[in-house]
Amino acid sequence: MDIKILEDFLQLAESGNFSRAAAERNITQPAFSRRIKMLEIEVSVPLIDRSTYPTSLTLAGEAFRDAAAGIVERFQLAIETVRAENTRDYATIKFAVSRSMSINFVPEWFTALSKHLESFNVHVHTDNLHNCIHALVEGDSHFMACFAHPSVPLRIRRKDYPCRILGHASLIPVSKADHDGVPWFEFPGNARRPVPYLAYSPDVYIGRVLEQILGQHDEELHTETVYRGEIPEALKQMAIAGHGVAFVPDRIVADELADGVLAQAGAHSYAVPLEIRVYGRASFSDGVQQVLDTIIELEKARPRQ
Repeated sequence: MDIKILEDFLQLAESGNFSRAAAERNITQPAFSRRIKMLEIEVSVPLIDRSTYPTSLTLAGEAFRDAAAGIVERFQLAIETVRAENTRDYATIKFAVSRSMSINFVPEWFTALSKHLESFNVHVHTDNLHNCIHALVEGDSHFMACFAHPSVPLRIRRKDYPCRILGHASLIPVSKADHDGVPWFEFPGNARRPVPYLAYSPDVYIGRVLEQILGQHDEELHTETVYRGEIPEALKQMAIAGHGVAFVPDRIVADELADGVLAQAGAHSYAVPLEIRVYGRASFSDGVQQVLDTIIELEKARPRQ
């Protein structure tokens, strides 16, 4: 039996709602319902009373909950014991990173970390934010790093996955610059000549943040979306090629702005502040904590753009 099915059952027992439990487990409700049904088939006893609202456990389900909780607890303890033995001499730290910060931020962090820490091993999983959260929830990563903004909350429970803020960044609009440093395109544009806009794909988190924040801006924006991409680096290259305006983290265009290759394509009021967050499981190990503390100190020492 997959231990994760027992974790699904315990989540349902806690929430009393299939939809809420599925969301907490970061899977679709139909898939979650099938897994619970598979568990009932496996034990050959109905565990869930679906005739009540909120959903309740049958008498067999109540008895099984205690057993399942004990199994999961012992299984997790066994994993922690084995991992502790296996990593006695060195720490292997696994973390998931959203694509939007994978190319520029992570290599920079770990180049610096290698100079500050004597011994550490890192496994990095890069994916979209949804899958990164899933990797954390399923225990495939020790922690998950991403951009975040209060206007678009992440669907992750702080109680179970504590958060630390590693640093800050700003999304700024940039455009190819002419020889005088003037941007080819600039916000807000007008109805007759809308600004060609290099946008993020609909499922990209920072794209949703931009949509939320720019929709509340004092000035009406006149844009025409000419391209969509998933990572800031790709949008940056499109802007350098002169295809339009892209919002990218200020850090990854610092050199191009300084060299006059790109120019900020609008007032400073268009800048969107972001937090660089890291989420972990119930507690950070000493090895992970040391890595996080080092990154935070590096971010604090970084000159402001």
